[in-house]
Amino acid sequence: MPVLRRLSPFLLIAVMALLPSTASALPLGPTAPTDSLTTEPEDDADAEPDAEEGIFFPVRLPLDAMDNTWGAPRSGGRSHQGTDILAPQMAPAYATVDGEIIRARGEDCVDGQVCRDYYLAIAGDDGRGYLYIHLNDDTPHRPNGCDGLGGVEHAFAPRLVEELRQRGTLEGVRVEAGEHIGYTGSSGNADCGVDHIHFEIWEGYDWGASGRVNPYDELVAAIDAGNTRHEVDDLGAPAIRALLASQLAITLN
Repeated sequence: MPVLRRLSPFLLIAVMALLPSTASALPLGPTAPTDSLTTEPEDDADAEPDAEEGIFFPVRLPLDAMDNTWGAPRSGGRSHQGTDILAPQMAPAYATVDGEIIRARGEDCVDGQVCRDYYLAIAGDDGRGYLYIHLNDDTPHRPNGCDGLGGVEHAFAPRLVEELRQRGTLEGVRVEAGEHIGYTGSSGNADCGVDHIHFEIWEGYDWGASGRVNPYDELVAAIDAGNTRHEVDDLGAPAIRALLASQLAITLN
């Protein structure tokens, strides 16, 4: 979204009147994990995006960082084929489209057992695949460091944990765009405590064999369209309102 540089006093008043009264107080910068991070509202129906508006942003705002590192070199001669979305530990992750889970790494983790690798792969109804790597594997707030003892309840969303307990697997579970599906962390080959979601888009459901799409522009478009959730936005209203309010406040100073 372009920064608003000049507004007449009358237009400014009119725009501010359209914003929620609490929007100007919403934080924009990185935030440290708090006790409230594990109490995400489970009713996500209010903010389901229109399919024509693109994907839903996969991590709750505000972020720590998100850069376009597509093609950047990685260990073993690999290149980066996704977007790393850095956010605090336990920041909720969301389904970007309607679809079906095709694999949930770590779903067989036993309570009290050290498990170091969690991810979700979703076959979207749009014909593409979506991968969320580095879901949380540690105890929230890491009182004992990166212990790998977070368990499935701190890697996957509560509804998915319940589905897992009832069905024994998450394969075949349906999810909706904007639905809470997991928590940000540093599992797998991520550096300890460098919490982020490595997010991929595949052209098909074949683990990228048919090709991967650089997600960055679609992620930016999701933020611009307001297909997001914000840390303190309990009603699921687009965080873009908070961004606009902040820009107006800057213009006034």
